[in-house]
Amino acid sequence: MRPRHQRKNIGRLVVLVLFLFLAGCEHATKNERIVKTAFAAYDTKYGDDDLKYLATHVDLLIVHESLKDKLGALRENNTKLLILLYKFSGMTKSDTIGHSASGYEEIFSSHQDWFLRNKFGDAVADDYNNYSMEHSFYMDYGNPGWQNYSVQDYLKSAQGYDGVFLDAIPLSPKEISETGLQRYNDEREFQKALLQYLDYAHSKFLQNGKLLVINGASLINQDPYVVDGVGFWERFLPKTSGILEEAFAEKYHFGGGYQPEERLQEQLAAMDFAGAHKEVYIAFAQSKPFSRTDTTYVFACYLLGQNEYTYFYNNNLGKYRIDDFRRGNELYSDLYNIDLGKPIGGRFVENGLLKRRYEKGLVVVDVLEKSAQINLY
Repeated sequence: MRPRHQRKNIGRLVVLVLFLFLAGCEHATKNERIVKTAFAAYDTKYGDDDLKYLATHVDLLIVHESLKDKLGALRENNTKLLILLYKFSGMTKSDTIGHSASGYEEIFSSHQDWFLRNKFGDAVADDYNNYSMEHSFYMDYGNPGWQNYSVQDYLKSAQGYDGVFLDAIPLSPKEISETGLQRYNDEREFQKALLQYLDYAHSKFLQNGKLLVINGASLINQDPYVVDGVGFWERFLPKTSGILEEAFAEKYHFGGGYQPEERLQEQLAAMDFAGAHKEVYIAFAQSKPFSRTDTTYVFACYLLGQNEYTYFYNNNLGKYRIDDFRRGNELYSDLYNIDLGKPIGGRFVENGLLKRRYEKGLVVVDVLEKSAQINLY
């Protein structure tokens, strides 16, 4: 039998080895993903297990105000987690979840000039984004009163969050009114007012240490995508903290087909631009429901352009449900956790294929055939 002091030393050694092993396992778990990911948590209720899963599997989270009392629990599990508060860019009547700026009744009665109106003088409603509420209305981004009120309201609501995700931002009058608008005669006038609004809002957010990320979904309807030699990202990214591109590599909505090569190249260029200017870029793919071929393609396309400021989000069923998010992660864990190491340089074209080298592998995308390979060396 060993002396007591030797037994104590052996016991301490065992405890130390066990501690280092567990710490190593925890470190491996937290760093197993090769890309940063995003998720839109739009359900109103999540259990403790759901919150822990999100915090440990996501790097950027978009939430409604209904999760405000859960922010502490989320950050306890991931101190680096970015949490953005969802806001509709207009006004919502009968808003019970903080969906938009507050004070609808007062604004409706006292500030009718803040509402965006069609040629007939009617307020323009966005029924697609009403979330079972009575109506969501677009506001006049060029109106100084609305600019100041909405930005101050967003900032007040964003206390405790890292910033705001501003949804449903139209880039053209044609998207929101077939008859046209009273105040804006064409797309350029409307975009000028919108850019002015975003520039003002972004400056106020920066002063308060907050991020302002916008949904660039409507850019898929932009034709042309590039105006006067200036791309969407070059016009809008500098006026914000970043964008979510809702239709990355594949068209909106899932099953809608693939983006043509020209549009994919523009999306990859937007990722480059975001990285160079330290802006957030969320590549929001909507592949066919749980299709390995589609998932491999959109993920490989993302790997062609990923950088420090980009995030990958594959919404398999378009329902924003955590169960679908879990299922996708489980089905494609071998894909999402493949150990490629760090990227070596940018993407390049070889024999008609888009490629990018990583420390431990090569990403190959055939845009014409809509196929991809991620090969380890």
